[in-house]
Amino acid sequence: MPSLHCAVASAGAPTARADGGSSGVGLGHGFEGVVVPRIAEPPVLAATVVQPELLPDLRRAFHVAAALGALVQLVPPAGAGVGYFLSHWSMIRAMMTTLRVLLAEALGTFFLCFAGIAAILCTAPPISAGGGLVAIALAHGLALSIAVSNFGGISGAHFNPAVTLSMLVTRRIAAPLAGLYIVAQLLGATIAAMTCREVFPPEAVGAAMLGLPLPAAWATTGTVFCVEFVLTFLLVTSIFGVAVDERGKTVKIGGFAIGLTVAFDILAAGPVTGASMNPARSFGPALVMGHWEWHWMYWVAPILGGCAASLFYHHVLLVSPDEPPVPVREELADRGRR
Repeated sequence: MPSLHCAVASAGAPTARADGGSSGVGLGHGFEGVVVPRIAEPPVLAATVVQPELLPDLRRAFHVAAALGALVQLVPPAGAGVGYFLSHWSMIRAMMTTLRVLLAEALGTFFLCFAGIAAILCTAPPISAGGGLVAIALAHGLALSIAVSNFGGISGAHFNPAVTLSMLVTRRIAAPLAGLYIVAQLLGATIAAMTCREVFPPEAVGAAMLGLPLPAAWATTGTVFCVEFVLTFLLVTSIFGVAVDERGKTVKIGGFAIGLTVAFDILAAGPVTGASMNPARSFGPALVMGHWEWHWMYWVAPILGGCAASLFYHHVLLVSPDEPPVPVREELADRGRR
């Protein structure tokens, strides 16, 4: 399975303006944000409270070009002493912030893929631990929920290239940073697949193809595309509902909402396509096993489904900054009192 973001994606972290602008980014928890002007490439969903002394560094922290330029500048000249490094300390901290974000994406994707692959291998002979589809769905869903809760405040918790690209098309992340996110996600998924291959018996690895999401024998190309598109559409819609939309953030269960979406997607369609919803989840086992049949479909369908969901939510369901919020909770309370 699965993903994300995504998750893809839920504890509060840098939030871009709803109109897609990039003149600033709000940092903080809930509705109390500090605006940091002129951040060229804000991270996606929202971020944890940033220490005040680090705010100036964030101008470069998520700017890929600046980070790469800083790396070149940090190569010390011959005979450089301690003073050279002290004079570049601000640049070093900025680079470390970017590195922490990418490590969070890789580790969160590892959470998801390791738990999911391991659960599948545990149901295969000679282990045959039982649990079947329910155990596999719960493993993916719980792992994603925990990863989102752990790392959402650092990177926005995408853990899924489809989620990252859905943020890209709604201008919540810049293209260079999105590329680095995807590389980190693929790396985390590959390490998870390699770890499972080494830990589990070769018989189980071969019988389950290392947990690689694959379609049923009767599934056609159209079936695979339609199912993966719909599953990822539902997943990204949940991510936007609880991690991007300010109204959804007030519920404060974003991580579990996203994880449970993955779980019910697997329960609904796992036997049909493997319910990947996540190109990284498919990439890791495919690379380790060298099995690329159908692989292109597990990139195209989730990415298109995720982008469709993000554009729909952004342009149809998301409240404009100029539009007053509807007092839903107050109306429900009044009805209850009647």
